[in-house]
Amino acid sequence: MRDVSSSGLKLEIPALVPLPKALTVLHVPDGEVFIVRAKWRNHDMIGCKIHQRHNLETETDPAFDALKVSWRSLKA
Repeated sequence: MRDVSSSGLKLEIPALVPLPKALTVLHVPDGEVFIVRAKWRNHDMIGCKIHQRHNLETETDPAFDALKVSWRSLKA
């Protein structure tokens, strides 16, 4: 993740990697999960619009339980 704003983020992913239009991105240091949609791609950079933002410290939706486990192991 190269940049985050209130409405979007910029990812750096090799251009050879195909991406779906919708992505779930985990920012490990902050424990934030972004549900985003790719809007543009220029070589290795992808600009995404944020549709949802979740903080794993406070998230109570059970749909995020498996992601919480992964996040806790990655941040340790």
